[in-house]
Amino acid sequence: MNLTDHARRVTSSRKGKWIVGCLAVAIIGWWAGNSLIASGLEKSLTSGAAKRGMLLEWKTSSWDPWRGLHLTGLRLSERADGGSAIAELENLNLDLPLGQLFAGSARETRWSVKDSNVVLRDTAGTVNLERVSLEIRASNGEIKVLSFKGGKEGLRTDLTGKIIFSRFRTSPSVHRALDLRPVRATLATLDVRRETGTFHVTGNFTVDLRNGERHWLANLAGTGRDLEWKGVRWTSANARATMSSTVSEIRYDLATANGFTQGNVSKAGWHDSPFTFKGELGDSKGHKDEYHGNHHNRVLTVQGLEGEADLFLLSQDIPALAPLRPRGVSFETFPMVDLRGLIFDFSSGTPRWSFDSLAVRTKENVTITADGKDLELRDLSVDATHDGDRLVVRKSTAGVFNGRVNLAGTYRDGGLRDARIGIESIKLAEIKQMIGTGKKRSGPGVLSADYRGDIDFRTKLADGKGTMRLENAPVLEVPLLDQVYDIFMELIPGVKRADEGTFDAGFRVRGKTVEVTDFEARGGSLTVTAVGTVDLDAHRVSGRARGKLVGLPGVVTSPLSRLLEMEVAGPYEDIRVKPLGPAKLASNTASGVVGVAVDTIEETGKVMGTVLAEGVKLPFRLFQQDEDDGKKAD
Repeated sequence: MNLTDHARRVTSSRKGKWIVGCLAVAIIGWWAGNSLIASGLEKSLTSGAAKRGMLLEWKTSSWDPWRGLHLTGLRLSERADGGSAIAELENLNLDLPLGQLFAGSARETRWSVKDSNVVLRDTAGTVNLERVSLEIRASNGEIKVLSFKGGKEGLRTDLTGKIIFSRFRTSPSVHRALDLRPVRATLATLDVRRETGTFHVTGNFTVDLRNGERHWLANLAGTGRDLEWKGVRWTSANARATMSSTVSEIRYDLATANGFTQGNVSKAGWHDSPFTFKGELGDSKGHKDEYHGNHHNRVLTVQGLEGEADLFLLSQDIPALAPLRPRGVSFETFPMVDLRGLIFDFSSGTPRWSFDSLAVRTKENVTITADGKDLELRDLSVDATHDGDRLVVRKSTAGVFNGRVNLAGTYRDGGLRDARIGIESIKLAEIKQMIGTGKKRSGPGVLSADYRGDIDFRTKLADGKGTMRLENAPVLEVPLLDQVYDIFMELIPGVKRADEGTFDAGFRVRGKTVEVTDFEARGGSLTVTAVGTVDLDAHRVSGRARGKLVGLPGVVTSPLSRLLEMEVAGPYEDIRVKPLGPAKLASNTASGVVGVAVDTIEETGKVMGTVLAEGVKLPFRLFQQDEDDGKKAD
């Protein structure tokens, strides 16, 4: 080996060491630079928060050249001394590319959050966001939100946007209190249940913080299927919204299994102002209602709802409508409804509802089912109000049994108070046919009645008074008249039974006692009056009756009548009409009213025979058909 080769080897070795040394210095410098960058970023974060009167803390931090500064367990406090936290998140990644180190005022940093639960707080409480992923680019004067994904329960969002602020500050930064009202109101409105389908919201937003103001604007679109929202199972839900710091407008289109609703919601500002809404409600048959109202502080007010949509059908999907559906009522075609001032109050935890007025009108048939019997109504009209405790029926009327029924009163706790019930000219034969006690064809009896008082449907008791009138009825269907004819026919040969009869009665009900204050039945030449009581507890009837038969058999004209005093008594199943003595002759002008003293002329005979001694059986119910009716009719 010569000196030249040796010199070359020494030179080569020195170059290698120099390269390795330079590389080591570069690597150390690079790491040191990155460490300085990381340290600078951490210092920038804490000092930036401090300038705004806040304290930013984290549990762990790490750095690598590829992903930048990674922080976990972050907590932002409202005051620099570590007061209550206004924001908490699980992770944050901050990166400053090498090329941006010398970019000056145009420097851009990259921020990202991945699948982090986020907690935000303001003076009104806490807002929790789930599985938030965020990617932004921040520069002097603008923050670009490339992606924001997050949500709560069954709500998921995927948004982009930007935040604009002044590029150069001429005065120290002032911390402004966090205001989460828009976020809280949006989450409260879109509270979709987690266990059902998901409502996806996409769109963009802009927040402008320049000139010391705070303005924002968002354009959003939402869609979902088979989800539960506000207690309703929706087969589809679609919405578009333009929302800002001053006003918000939302257009919605929702469908259930049996109908749909569409319309718009608006809100002026985010202070203590209500959501107002207006739209239409439709059923699967194509009938629609128009409605409008507002929602404020957990109180939903439907100021008006009018139309022919089948609310009974829709109530199968919308629980809020269920209280408005009476049991045992069905419609051939759902009536026209005009509802005003309907309020659902959820503010106290226990929902309460009321309405100012409800008008229902229909010309079609309405079926009311009770005790296994169907009652058909027509031409129904109802006007009512509800104060939250009581349903006040101001007026209702319907056609039934070829007549009409009118009802008014106050319903509460299973009872009707201050009831006013009127029955006008209904056909007795149709009543008997409905309850299964009448023949296929019966007499043309017409029944009218009225009642004023209280009715307790739970105990089936009442407290009030009323009247009843039956006209043009076969004698055998008129209480007491048929039975007194039987007695007179036993006493006086030649007496003939009339074909038709009429009765008028007045009564007073007190709990379990019905007092018949006056009763008068007329048929042909016979008039029967009576007074008495019905004991609903003992199932027993007791009273007195007087029969007045005008004229003598076989004599065309006669100034005389026959009076017969009778006892009416017995249990329901064996009520007997029994003479208290023989019939007596009296003037035709003598009173036929039971209990009024009358001068008689002479006795006409004695009480004889089984019928006269034991009396005649009286069916208790007006609508009951006696087994011997057919024989008497013959």
